[in-house]
Amino acid sequence: MKTISKILILSWIISLFILGCKKEESSSSSTGSLSGNTINGKIEAWTMGSDKILKAYDNGGAIIGTTTISSDGSFNLVLDTPSTHDALGVNVPAGVKISDPTAEIANLRNFKIRDNSGLFNGTLSYGNNLGFEVPGSIGVSFCHLTKNTTINGSFTDSTFNETIDINFKAGWNVRVYQISSVDPIIQIKFTSSVPSSAKWYFSAKK
Repeated sequence: MKTISKILILSWIISLFILGCKKEESSSSSTGSLSGNTINGKIEAWTMGSDKILKAYDNGGAIIGTTTISSDGSFNLVLDTPSTHDALGVNVPAGVKISDPTAEIANLRNFKIRDNSGLFNGTLSYGNNLGFEVPGSIGVSFCHLTKNTTINGSFTDSTFNETIDINFKAGWNVRVYQISSVDPIIQIKFTSSVPSSAKWYFSAKK
């Protein structure tokens, strides 16, 4: 059983825990946008050349997008429609309203960078690279919805106090979290607006 909290957070937690261990090897850029099913981005200070392949994966590990990274770190990644989705209107906490409970969601779980031989080089993520449980942390992720729907409200459990104000459209969407504090529990807000401080980060494999 999945609460709406777990569905919204899962891919962000995975990617940000990886980045938090490798911050010193990261490069960044404030350039990045989603247009339809295409993510346009640029990794500033990219030094890995033009033979690297960027792949996007869904929660089941299937590849849902592949592109090359240019020598200046720019990329245009076209995303496929995921083959499976999770029900969004299951176990919705009191205080949270979903405009269309029949909508379903699929997460883009992570981005991986490989060379032409398939060798894993590292990961890519979008945010401010502070790590998940850090005040001021910002993370941006991507998800696919089967229908237009809004999610609004707030609730508290043993780990999080969450405020949600998201406007999803059918197709690919951005999701943003911002953490204001972590003591005694994590204060986190989810929105659909990407702040200008969000950057693309590459973390090399150690």
